[in-house]
Amino acid sequence: MTNDEIRMKIAELKGWEFVPKTNIGQWGWKHNGKFIDYEIDAPNWPENIADAWELVEEWRANGEVDSIVYKTSDIPDFKMVDTVHLRHSYIYSEADTAPLAICLAYIAWKESQK
Repeated sequence: MTNDEIRMKIAELKGWEFVPKTNIGQWGWKHNGKFIDYEIDAPNWPENIADAWELVEEWRANGEVDSIVYKTSDIPDFKMVDTVHLRHSYIYSEADTAPLAICLAYIAWKESQK
């Protein structure tokens, strides 16, 4: 998945409504009645750690997370590993960066709730 596809998937999993391009050229999502412009206002979860951390806070707010373990190394080509320990299971994801690893774990968590 590309970063844009990941952003779209997370927005969808959060229940945001996709709004196609308008007559002024914007497109994005509607969330709680507010338009969120994709290019300007939408969180960049896969690339920005502060935005990705909002996903972690959602896990915590739901009482689902016992712990989150991050591992990295100075070894060339080593991936960022994100393991989320939930109450009854865990989610493991691997990516080049911490925000991306968090996103992949978040998607897996939300999809496991369906």
